[in-house]
Amino acid sequence: MYYLLIEIAGYRQLLKVNRDGLVRLVRDLCSALEYSGGTVHIEENGTVYGEFRSSSSHDLGRIVHGAYKAYEILMDNRQDLHGFSMVMEYLRGAERSEAHRRMNVLLQNAAVESCFWIGSNASADFAQFLRMQRKLDMWRVEGIHDHAVVLPDFAGFVRDSHLVEPLCQQITDFIETLSQADRRDPGLTLVYGVPGSGVFAIVREIAACLSSEHELPVPECIASSPDDTELSAFQALGLHPFMKRVPEFLSEYERELWENIAWVFHRPFDQPPGSVHPDSLSHEFTHALTLFLRAFVTKCAGEGIPAVFVLQRVEKYSSEHLRAVARAVRAAGERGALCVLASSYTAHIPAPLREFQSIKLATRALDPAAISEFLGNLPPHLHRDASSRVRILTRGRALQLYQYLWMIERVGQGIEHIEQRDRELDDIVVSVLNEHEMIALYLASIATHFPTTEELSELLSGLNVPKTLSRDIWKSLSSAGLVYSPVFPYPTSEKLTARIAGRLAEQTETIRLHVQNELYRMFATGLLGITRGRYKLLCDHPEPEVRLHVLKAYLTTAFHSAQTDIVDAASSGDLTLPVMNDSARVRREVERQLYVLTLARVRDLPSRTKITDAGSQSDGNFSAWSHFFSAGETDQSGGLLLERSRWLAAHGSVSDSSRCARRAAMRFQETGDESGAAEAQIEIGYAQLAAGNVTEAREYFAMARSSANEGFDVIHRVRSLCLEAIATFLYGNYSYCFELCDQAASVSGGAGLRSWKLFAGFLRGRCHMELGRYTTAVECFDTGIREASVFGIEEAQSAFILWYARACAYEGTPDKCLDTLDSVAHSPEREFFAAEALDMLDRADEALVRVRGIEWTEDRAPRVSITRPDWRSGFSGIEERANGNTDTVFRKLVNSYTGYLLGRTGETDEAIQLLRGCTRTLHSSEIDPHVPLYYFWYANVLPKRRIDRYDDQTTEIGRSVKIVQQRLSRIEQHTDKLDYRNRNVWFGRLFEAARKHNLV
Repeated sequence: MYYLLIEIAGYRQLLKVNRDGLVRLVRDLCSALEYSGGTVHIEENGTVYGEFRSSSSHDLGRIVHGAYKAYEILMDNRQDLHGFSMVMEYLRGAERSEAHRRMNVLLQNAAVESCFWIGSNASADFAQFLRMQRKLDMWRVEGIHDHAVVLPDFAGFVRDSHLVEPLCQQITDFIETLSQADRRDPGLTLVYGVPGSGVFAIVREIAACLSSEHELPVPECIASSPDDTELSAFQALGLHPFMKRVPEFLSEYERELWENIAWVFHRPFDQPPGSVHPDSLSHEFTHALTLFLRAFVTKCAGEGIPAVFVLQRVEKYSSEHLRAVARAVRAAGERGALCVLASSYTAHIPAPLREFQSIKLATRALDPAAISEFLGNLPPHLHRDASSRVRILTRGRALQLYQYLWMIERVGQGIEHIEQRDRELDDIVVSVLNEHEMIALYLASIATHFPTTEELSELLSGLNVPKTLSRDIWKSLSSAGLVYSPVFPYPTSEKLTARIAGRLAEQTETIRLHVQNELYRMFATGLLGITRGRYKLLCDHPEPEVRLHVLKAYLTTAFHSAQTDIVDAASSGDLTLPVMNDSARVRREVERQLYVLTLARVRDLPSRTKITDAGSQSDGNFSAWSHFFSAGETDQSGGLLLERSRWLAAHGSVSDSSRCARRAAMRFQETGDESGAAEAQIEIGYAQLAAGNVTEAREYFAMARSSANEGFDVIHRVRSLCLEAIATFLYGNYSYCFELCDQAASVSGGAGLRSWKLFAGFLRGRCHMELGRYTTAVECFDTGIREASVFGIEEAQSAFILWYARACAYEGTPDKCLDTLDSVAHSPEREFFAAEALDMLDRADEALVRVRGIEWTEDRAPRVSITRPDWRSGFSGIEERANGNTDTVFRKLVNSYTGYLLGRTGETDEAIQLLRGCTRTLHSSEIDPHVPLYYFWYANVLPKRRIDRYDDQTTEIGRSVKIVQQRLSRIEQHTDKLDYRNRNVWFGRLFEAARKHNLV
């Protein structure tokens, strides 16, 4: 029997100084030895004894591996130790006490501490594995041979099996055909084989063969399950070494775009906290994959190397995944020949990929000659059972044959020595896995939301599997072909996973609960959002409160992401069945949540339904559900009160709406629902904003932001930031507005709230316009146009284009403005901006015709809760939100500018009449940023000399200056103050006129 002794110097003293660290160290040592088949005994003085009962020649590799792993652990922790001694020897027929005594004698003979010593009896056995130097009668270990493992890993087995070369040649011919075609259409090669054929490894080796001259590995994606609706299948790209070089092969615009969207490949663990990305593949992902492949194809084309992109287990990708991949491949193929190399267990090409030129290649079974050739290069003990019976068992399938050999190497016996010889090979393989490996495999099969070994190892540590062993476990499983790779360890066989679940029995529930708890912890603390895949894993959590919390969050996220099909499915019970089987209280709360969402859907229909229709529907629903407002249910009525508030606001009862929202906020606060409180505070602030009380509105939005932060609610955090930015813009503090916009863009961009990210950028551009930084505004709106195109938000893109054109006019290129506006659909905003550009070209008559030709629509959309930005115009989402029920700010701006143009064209009396009405009779809100212009334009059309029947020009200029100075006082940064006064075109002219009138 082989014995191992480890002695830690000063163990008892160390125990007093760093007890936790020392206990952890000893535990890791024991795990390493037990993993290799050892039995461990620990004495009170900390001495560790390891006994290896299976000491045949076939077990030596495992024994050496475990012992050397223990030595590496000690060396990694040597700075925290006073020293250690480690010795290993083979002792025949000794009792345990005698063996321990003899091992201690050997330890006394060790010449140097903190070394690994081998006794003379074991030195010959371990020489093939370890590099050793003799010191008297002992041997000091100096390292481990690279060839210590007899059997190569599965990848090496595939390379030596002659399965790759024939396929490689056919694919090379196919790629050559693609590259010579007149059109650069992408190609698809589907390599398929039955389970157990190792098709995934064969495809990987084919890719390596095709790019043997390439300095980088072929990009590869791995789908883990058909229900994988997130982006974990593409996580491997995030770790690809080419990721850092992508910008080198992109244009300037593409590089800028890449910097904003490359993060999607690192979901979900490198993303900003609180992601609420919709389940559906985002526009960001499609464009990011396109840019990655474009850069990769460009590099390969420059080096004359075929560009290959691998999709493992293509039958497991959703149609949505494959449609996005097809779009990206098609776009990237314009840069050069690109071939998609896909593995599958079926010969079926998925529909989204059928548009490409394609070939299908089947993997063949290993023939007896190929098997014999490979086995002939292995030690006899590994292939003495490679008879026809073994070939029948493995059916000539590469993976199954390899796993049989792997199993033989592990147990050191042939198949006739394993019980129940008639079992399938999967059963036999499972029988030789140790408990840690089975736990790891089962964990990987259900924890697909933690796709890499780094995250899975964290989970394993919570199941009493030390992190120090995790890397070896994944490496071992990968080398055996049981998982796809040591980095992304998805199990390769569902049958094998099912058998492991049967072997683990009750442990499966513990493992599943552990994964659920960790996923819920990350969700509850805002590290992850809730998606369809995560909901499906968490919906059967044993705690009703967890299931309820997850369901509510999932439905709310679905609604805010405009996934009304999910809300409808929940309303019909398709998604809520696990929760609805709970107690009556939980069922009642679920019903309440669904009802709130139903009301929200009704309330959120202004673009599809007239408010009278929506109002009648929601009014009837409130009557039907009035029992939810009964006494004693204050902890559950906040949501309904809030929807009641919104319904009242939509009907014009602003004061009643505000009171109802305050009641809702109180209910939420009483129950500690910070997310609900944030939503109610946003509603109160929005009511204040609509009434023109911008200061009060800012306070409520700031409160909502604080509540959302405490409740880890990213949706309402972003909304409160954007609404506070709107209020701050209207108030006139552009310096602080920039800060809020930056925060909103950062949070919303990482969380997938794309429309809000665009809005933050748009408001930033509006700030630059107010400060007269027109070149910066042009750049800002130009970026917005591109991002809106990437995100697929056409209404936002239209708004950015209009304001880009306006910024060009003010920058000094009105012709460019007019050219840009010609490509935009007719709208009042377009005509107004065109009139401004024409006036700058001294074509005031034409400008007047444009503004007088504006056709106004009378049906204004009702005021609704701000679930998403308003992109109807550049004014509707900002100034109009603070305008209550009065005439629109934009219409007033157009009317005032019309008066200014009338004065420019000589129609003075009409101009004076119109502008006097704008400055006297119509309500002019103090927070309307355009009010100074109304007075200045009015002053411009008044006679220079005072006439009794007209207002005094100097007085009107003074009023305009006074308002500008008041707004100047609200700007925090001195440079912003200077730009607002001097660089703004209109205010520059204003202060020039004021100086002429001795007003400044």
